[in-house]
Amino acid sequence: MTVEAMSNVDKVFFDYVTAEEVEDAAKHEQQVFPAGEADTPEQFRYRFAHARHLFLGAFVPIISRSGHPRGRKLIGHVCGTQSALDDYTKESMSIHTPYSPSICVHSVCLVESFRSKGIGSRMMREYFSRVQWYRFTQDMSRRKPKRILLLCHDEKKRFYEKLGFVCKGKSGVVYGAGVWYEMHFDLDQN
Repeated sequence: MTVEAMSNVDKVFFDYVTAEEVEDAAKHEQQVFPAGEADTPEQFRYRFAHARHLFLGAFVPIISRSGHPRGRKLIGHVCGTQSALDDYTKESMSIHTPYSPSICVHSVCLVESFRSKGIGSRMMREYFSRVQWYRFTQDMSRRKPKRILLLCHDEKKRFYEKLGFVCKGKSGVVYGAGVWYEMHFDLDQN
């Protein structure tokens, strides 16, 4: 029996990435990001091990030719960690500090065939929603995230600004090629 992933945009759903899907996320990033900008499988495993509540996937159902559900296929992801720092730095890219005020998004990735269909925006809004839920379910004695930070190239700034991010200017982080811009999303105002 041949198994196919449905490509219908209306069938896309979001859920946390499982341990079995972390390697797929790393492979997607290697395929999508330019050389020198993709994170390593080890970095993905670290983020999953320490901050799985910040590792969201976009999926399509896998349906057999006979019409029976056979699982799900990862088509994109957003992953991050928490940092005690207020800005995105090389240090914040490598260490997860639980109960810290900043969530640093390290990767927003969507396979080519699902781009320019609104899925990336939906995925980010779902991420915001889950982060807000996480904030309100934490023990009141612990610090809660106040912001989401990420880095992007100039051509992606407008995408993130439409979602509510504010560009804080050029980042001092050097990672791969090109200039990076630091984007902030205030969780208390959005």
